[in-house]
Amino acid sequence: MVTIILPVLLWFSAATVAIRWWRSRSLMLTGAALVFAGMAAHITVNMAVVDIPDVSRGLSKLLGYNNAASGVKHLIFMVIIWGVSLILVAMMDDDADSPSRRRLWVKGTLGAVMAVTVATAVMFFSTKEVPQASSGFEFDVLYGHRPGYAAAAALVLITAAVLCTAIFYAVIRQTEPRSSAGRGLLILSAGVAMIALYAWIRGLYFVLARVGWVEPTPVVFEQSTKLVIIAILLTVVGLQWSAVERSVVHIRHRRQFHHLHVDLVRRWPGVRRPSIKGVSRGVRLSDRAIEVLDALAMQAQSERLPIVSTTDHSAESVATWIATGHTASLGINSLQPPDQVTDTQWVRQIGREYARMRQ
Repeated sequence: MVTIILPVLLWFSAATVAIRWWRSRSLMLTGAALVFAGMAAHITVNMAVVDIPDVSRGLSKLLGYNNAASGVKHLIFMVIIWGVSLILVAMMDDDADSPSRRRLWVKGTLGAVMAVTVATAVMFFSTKEVPQASSGFEFDVLYGHRPGYAAAAALVLITAAVLCTAIFYAVIRQTEPRSSAGRGLLILSAGVAMIALYAWIRGLYFVLARVGWVEPTPVVFEQSTKLVIIAILLTVVGLQWSAVERSVVHIRHRRQFHHLHVDLVRRWPGVRRPSIKGVSRGVRLSDRAIEVLDALAMQAQSERLPIVSTTDHSAESVATWIATGHTASLGINSLQPPDQVTDTQWVRQIGREYARMRQ
């Protein structure tokens, strides 16, 4: 059941991150999109190609090489490695030379990944063919320790292990658990640590099995597979945590002045200002708050509220005015947010008082 849900979850995550990347084009999101897409493709190949004999044989026939699907998995894994490399570059300390330096790092990581990819392909596909295995698991157990195959797997996995270890260190250094991003990074760091452990275990196994220090065994693959499933789930949750938590917060904030917004916009429909398509929930929330402030200004002008010398910044008095029409000492300049209070915070305060009065 988990093996069916996991690729669906990863493809969904890859799509959502790609949408976010399309809006902001940040290096961090580029890396995250590559990681999710690579993970999704890797697991999909595992399920649909490697572990289904007819499909696996079909791919081998297409590429003219037995067990070609296992080699394709290695190459897909390099996409994940490049994504991890870009995330690591994005997390570097920012300074005046950062843009140019990061461009060099991006080009450098791409060149390194391409070199490792070519080396992996050459080592795997130049190895003398062995009989077609019934599954990727059987191939790893029976033939993974052989010359060429072991070198290709070890190169990919140890490269991933080194990079994930570096990512774990970088994430831990920058984690601030009091923020939503920090909480997401804590979860992500746990997932990255487990991916690093998975890669170290498998990479070192292939090296040790190749030199004959350990006997080929299925136990390494059985246990590490469980480890990577948990790691992927933690990584998905960690990378999505901040966005999901912010969305939940924005929805809660929007509800705080929902009734106030509906009633004022109904009175003054001209204040509507459609949000730009594709903007974040935070921007849309700010747009709705500005609509409320514009409607308050229109209401004040229609009632010719005076300018008062002592500004009453009581959200309750503003809410009372909207609900009952009673102005008391309220002036037109009392409708603007106090110092150190944002437009959205001010509208939320008024909205809470207005909702309380309507109950």
